[in-house]
Amino acid sequence: MEPPVQKTNPGPNVYFEGLPRGRMAAIPRLSTRILNRAGPARTPEDGSSEFMKALFGKAGLDISGYRNAALARREAACLRGLGARNAAEGLEILRRFPERIPSAIDSVLLGVTGFFRDGPIFSYLKSGLIPLLRERRGERLRVWSAACSTGQELYSVAMMLEEAGLLDRCELVGTDFRPEALALAKAGVFHGAHFGKTKQAEFPENPGPGPVWKMPATLAGRVEWRCRDLLTEMEAGPWDVILWRNMGIYLVPAAAHALWLRLAAELRPGGFLITGKAEQAPADCGLHRLAPSVYQKPGPLSQSIYAA
Repeated sequence: MEPPVQKTNPGPNVYFEGLPRGRMAAIPRLSTRILNRAGPARTPEDGSSEFMKALFGKAGLDISGYRNAALARREAACLRGLGARNAAEGLEILRRFPERIPSAIDSVLLGVTGFFRDGPIFSYLKSGLIPLLRERRGERLRVWSAACSTGQELYSVAMMLEEAGLLDRCELVGTDFRPEALALAKAGVFHGAHFGKTKQAEFPENPGPGPVWKMPATLAGRVEWRCRDLLTEMEAGPWDVILWRNMGIYLVPAAAHALWLRLAAELRPGGFLITGKAEQAPADCGLHRLAPSVYQKPGPLSQSIYAA
């Protein structure tokens, strides 16, 4: 009988061509400062514009769940992107060129993401959550990135799981309602602009205008990408980790509250929900706050020593 093959963890530096070693060490330490505690923004009383109603309808999305104020702030930018001087021209362009609907929706809902976005949160994931997941020996670990955009945050978590030697035990799923964003996530090819502030601080200079970083097949092949509208479709749990970041701020309070409850219900007891900096869990969702943007569902595997 041949001796078992000894696996080695390549470390996160193998995931991007030209990436220096010690990438994980560059993640900032967790700040003890309490992040943005602002409550939900007020919404106007006049409702959504006819242009926005038409755009969301053509995209197959229910506009009633989204805050009017958030949509109104993006309407002018959306019309500029379409090359329209006013809403009437915008509607005509959407009628004549329906293939432009996805990019118009993108310009409104701003699927902003990035690798290791919000360093303190990923620092906590590395020092607090990953060790707890490692203790769940023999269990299959499930990670879902809800409203994942182009996938950089889920890839960031996958890198951390790989470094910890846990990736082979994981099921990773990313969902978003925008097929174009999911296609970019699945391709795993990223330009310098996809790194945002993280690239400026932690990644080398972009050597050219073309794609210069590509996820290796061994990692990209471990993630499944699914087209889902989170307001109408849940990915069946139980999940050990759910990433749901910076979507709630676009929703009316009732829709956001309903999503908090539904996502909490899909967590495994002892599982974790990772949110955006400005999002606060409602008291009745049954989640315990461990740190800014990090919540845990009570259960036999709950951890409280990291509580803020």
